[in-house]
Amino acid sequence: MARKRKGKVIMAQKRKFPIIYGLGIAFLIVAGSLVYYALLIPENVSTPEETYPSGNVRTSEEGICERTPQVSDAILEALSELGCDQVTSVQLEAITELDLSYGVITSLKAGDLDNLKNLETLSLAGNDLYFLPANVFDDLVNLEFLSLDSNQLVYLPVGVFDNLKNLERLRLHGAGLDSLSSGAFDNLPNLKLLALSLNDLGVLPYGIFDNLRNLEHLRLSYTGLDSLPPGAFDNLPNLKNLELLGNNLGSLPSGVFENTPNLQLIDLRSNEFTSLPEDFFDDTPNMRQLWLGGNSFSTLPAGVFNLPYLNELSLNDNGLVSLPDGIFDNLSSLMELDLRNNDLASLPSGVFENSLKLEYLDTRGNRFNCIPRQAFGQRTDDFSSIGVYYEPDETPKITICS
Repeated sequence: MARKRKGKVIMAQKRKFPIIYGLGIAFLIVAGSLVYYALLIPENVSTPEETYPSGNVRTSEEGICERTPQVSDAILEALSELGCDQVTSVQLEAITELDLSYGVITSLKAGDLDNLKNLETLSLAGNDLYFLPANVFDDLVNLEFLSLDSNQLVYLPVGVFDNLKNLERLRLHGAGLDSLSSGAFDNLPNLKLLALSLNDLGVLPYGIFDNLRNLEHLRLSYTGLDSLPPGAFDNLPNLKNLELLGNNLGSLPSGVFENTPNLQLIDLRSNEFTSLPEDFFDDTPNMRQLWLGGNSFSTLPAGVFNLPYLNELSLNDNGLVSLPDGIFDNLSSLMELDLRNNDLASLPSGVFENSLKLEYLDTRGNRFNCIPRQAFGQRTDDFSSIGVYYEPDETPKITICS
């Protein structure tokens, strides 16, 4: 029995010894590993809270190495003498201008423009962009100018501009768009210029411009429009320039200019108008420039131009065969009149009698070779000094005949 007890004691001692021994070996392995890995880490590796000489704290999430290469390069150029892994969020916030134009960029990553919170000017013009992430501009809360001219976007993601509350100028000239979604510009309250020319839009969604009450310049030339939705410009009280050149418009909705009293320029050249209502421009008393060339008017209503501040009027290339008496009577500020390339055989007597400020009168390409003296009515001033068109060296003068 005693032997058995002794055996038990001996066996108990054998069980304790391996546990103590194993713990000791494990401790030595862990300690050795820590020393080994400490020797492998270079002295200049950044820790998650390393402080840079500028005093900026850089977190492990910062750096711009993973951004689209052209974006990363432009940021580094703006900051100068930094590596892509050294850029901090504070340094990004110091950038106010970024030029990414003509960089052969086909797409952007969602985080490419993150932390550029004080950026004011961004150009992405002249790339091959076909896609924009919906949130790519979300951090650009102080952006004032954005150009996406000359790209291949086809469409704009819903809400892509929603965070750009301070944007004043948005250029989408030739951006490749073939449609606009309703509400695309709803969250741009400070927008002053919207350039949409050279996009094959075809139609405009109803109310597309309703939230742009500060808009001053709207460019819709060569967009394939054959009509405008009713009230298209009703909420644009500050609109000054409206460009609709090169579309398929044959008419505009009744009262289309009722709520745009500050319009100063309308460009309707190269459309399909054959006539205009006599009161068409009655709601635009501040008009300075009116361009109607390249349509198909054979004649015009006598009272259509009740525009006392108008300086420039183009009626060229319309096929006009006659002008009604008194058509220019209410254009007392008119300085330039273009009547080229029509089918006019004569001019009404006194048609320019009230055009006392006329400086350029171009009638080339009609069926008369000189302007009859009676076209100026009872005027006795030297209207023979009126130029045919402007030439820097020598402006040719009109030819007067009796």
